[in-house]
Amino acid sequence: MLSADALEALIFEVIEEERDPELTAKDIRHIAEQKLGLPRDALFPRNQEICRVVMKAESPVERLSPGETAAGRLALAIVAAALIAFSGLPTSLWSWAGLALQTYLGSYVAQAAFGLGYRWFVVNIRHLPLTPGDAGHDECNALLFPLSTEGRRVARRRCCGVDHLVYTCADLSDGADAIERLTGVRPAAGGSHPGVGTHNALLSLGDSAYLEVIAADPAQPTPAAPRPFSLDDERTHGRIIAFAVHPEAARGASIELLAATMQEEGRHPGRIGTMRRRTPSGELLRWRMTALSRAEGPRPWLIDWGGSAHPATTSPAGCSLVGLTCHGARASEMGALLRGRLGLLPLGASGGAVDFVDGGDEAGGYLVAELETPKGRVVVGAASSRAVGRRGATL
Repeated sequence: MLSADALEALIFEVIEEERDPELTAKDIRHIAEQKLGLPRDALFPRNQEICRVVMKAESPVERLSPGETAAGRLALAIVAAALIAFSGLPTSLWSWAGLALQTYLGSYVAQAAFGLGYRWFVVNIRHLPLTPGDAGHDECNALLFPLSTEGRRVARRRCCGVDHLVYTCADLSDGADAIERLTGVRPAAGGSHPGVGTHNALLSLGDSAYLEVIAADPAQPTPAAPRPFSLDDERTHGRIIAFAVHPEAARGASIELLAATMQEEGRHPGRIGTMRRRTPSGELLRWRMTALSRAEGPRPWLIDWGGSAHPATTSPAGCSLVGLTCHGARASEMGALLRGRLGLLPLGASGGAVDFVDGGDEAGGYLVAELETPKGRVVVGAASSRAVGRRGATL
């Protein structure tokens, strides 16, 4: 029979070896059973005890072994005795009480001042965005102490999903016609982007993803800056040129956290700005996003719809995204960043994979999407979009 102390030491050992913030108490229990050579679920009767140990491990102080804790207390006792014996400090009870209160308040003030100063340094010198509120406090601490409780909490919050794909064309009506012929569903007019010189049509690809067909808007004057997604270059038309990812708010992710993580990894997504457009029904949509100029091929931009209705829920339905392949220079590096640090999720209900392939025939890259449609499974975004069989064979 494994004693309580031995079980606690074993659970701490598993946590230290794995260092995986996503591990559940059940996962830790199974690993402990393997280390002991026990059958699966042999430790299930002690599950509550294991859960208490795992919760205790959330605190770096409580993760000290009993020996380390005793040694620390002994060291503090020796230091205190030395101060009393040799420093000439007052030894009366009231004097020590006053000294302890001053020390506590002084350390609290110093800690608060350091926290405010470091936050200012992160925002104004390093120019890293922070999530508002307590989450931003965690993110600050995680920068200094990645393995701390705050660091593990922040790591668990990093999570994103594919938001939408951008299909470029010279004329919006022609582009919508092409998508309708291929899928059997016509994208609905979305609206114009004031000052950007573009307008779009949208097609839902599930509960949280959609296809954006985008073209230059003839009703707007030519913008001062080039239109996004290389729209002014006819060679890029008729394919998926870029994609966006959104933070998974249900898991605590934020656009600030994802942007800061990309910046730390040397893939600065640009400043977070606010955009808006009015739908044909008159509804005003507002969203925040990073710079479009830095997004192309396998490198996404970040978008957060906030309180606005996600376009996937208001666009024509009938199609779903079941596969996505991103082609471009160093695409595999971007894939490792998205799947590793940013926690890129599989594709919606289909659970399809997002693949990243180095190379391609476009300098900036392109994407190929596989859709399940009323006309069967089709591929959009390749050099020539086509229909494919249920097993992926070209028809």
